[in-house]
Amino acid sequence: WEPNIKDLRKKITPKTQAILICSPNNPTGVLYGEKKIKEIIDLAGEYNLPILSDEIYDQITYDKPYVCPASLAKDVPIIGLNGFSKTHLVTGWRLGYLYYHDPENKLEEIKNGIAKMARARLSASSIAQFAALDILRTSSSHTIDMVRKLKERRDYSYNRLRKIEGITCVKPNGAFYLFPKLDLEKLKKWKDDKELVVDLLKETGVCLVYGSGFGEYGKGHMRLTFLPEQKILEKVYNLIEEFLQ
Repeated sequence: WEPNIKDLRKKITPKTQAILICSPNNPTGVLYGEKKIKEIIDLAGEYNLPILSDEIYDQITYDKPYVCPASLAKDVPIIGLNGFSKTHLVTGWRLGYLYYHDPENKLEEIKNGIAKMARARLSASSIAQFAALDILRTSSSHTIDMVRKLKERRDYSYNRLRKIEGITCVKPNGAFYLFPKLDLEKLKKWKDDKELVVDLLKETGVCLVYGSGFGEYGKGHMRLTFLPEQKILEKVYNLIEEFLQ
């Protein structure tokens, strides 16, 4: 699921404004390594493009460490996007933030525009913002136990899914999603991933997301999350296996 740099280069046109990195990624769970991040940064620098870095899952990684693009970017400007809903479990706060890595002040116009928009349109809770500042200044050690549990559920989910006929799966290194591929040649009953997922919901009550909803490259896949406890996951995978058989 990592981008091919030659393919990415072909997609750059005079209309291109920035390169977006989302690592770890929803829906695939892919986590880019240092080599891939450097390649993307070098490409952005070559075309004088900033990078938008979606880092919402930066603390939810498993077998490999997270690599922050800003730590490698040097003079390439980065706009980093993050929040508290994933790692701090406060989805209802709807509280996020952005930061700039811009040593040569290439983003001055963008910064001014965002500042104007924030003053005119955005009004996040003041209490939540003060709480968020305190969170950023303190340890994030609370995530260690959460990630340990998620890793166990990821491993269990991956091992269960890869044993189901008609499904292949890549083990994710970040976030909390699996994006298995459906062999629709074997699963002849369904014409596409959307039809299969909708039928699964109707017949079993298991709600997944069809991969084609994420675009062209998601066709023939489905997304699921391994957030629930293992006993719930076991029930879900039993239902999926029975359904596909």
